[in-house]
Amino acid sequence: MAVIVKALMLKSVDYKEFDKIITLFSDDLGKISASLRGVRKQEARLKFLAQPFSLAEYCLVKKSDRYTVTSGTLVESFYDIRLDINKTYAAFSVVEIVDKLFLDNLPSVETFALLIETLKDISVFDEMTALLNFIIKILDFSGYGFHLFNCSLCGNELADEIYFSFETGRFYCDGCSRGKQISVSTYNHLKKYCGEKYDEKKIERNADLKLLRFLGAYLSFKCEEKITSIYEYFNILQENNTDV
Repeated sequence: MAVIVKALMLKSVDYKEFDKIITLFSDDLGKISASLRGVRKQEARLKFLAQPFSLAEYCLVKKSDRYTVTSGTLVESFYDIRLDINKTYAAFSVVEIVDKLFLDNLPSVETFALLIETLKDISVFDEMTALLNFIIKILDFSGYGFHLFNCSLCGNELADEIYFSFETGRFYCDGCSRGKQISVSTYNHLKKYCGEKYDEKKIERNADLKLLRFLGAYLSFKCEEKITSIYEYFNILQENNTDV
């Protein structure tokens, strides 16, 4: 029986001589894999469904535990993203995070909506801001959100020396000092993105880059796998910013 789902293509890999296996994320089915048969042939009519960031209505047929794409209608290509290398790598970071953070067959309407909203923001607005907002929200959706009020062990105020534990996802004062030390600037910049009260004077130059590096490390720890697109995006930006 065929099923039609609105989904975003997260990634594709070559399979056999002319096929591809694509990973899709939809609000109805969550993350699934499907085969696109013959799509690597010159005259293949469904090539557009294997393009990066393709949002489409996919017609799927399931046999055993595998889906096969039989047809599809493109909804949005996010083509403008691919015209800018910074936006491209920010968008690749977003889809890689979803791919590595979520298990198969676990629907999440809020994640799907956030994914599409973020790609639209990357296409039109500043991609770094959109990416940082996405990471913080997706961590919260996944149960890995931040507790930003005082030391999580003793309750003391977080001042000049602040520590963060990747294991617990909590911040600690210098007296408790669990995990790794992070800068006061990064802590305040995170509070700014989370909509909490922060000290603007303590936020240093290149705060976005430093926050991205921190969030990338935390995400990679939680996924138990490096989010390579974040580091590639970071390296591209770092070439034009020496104070990182």
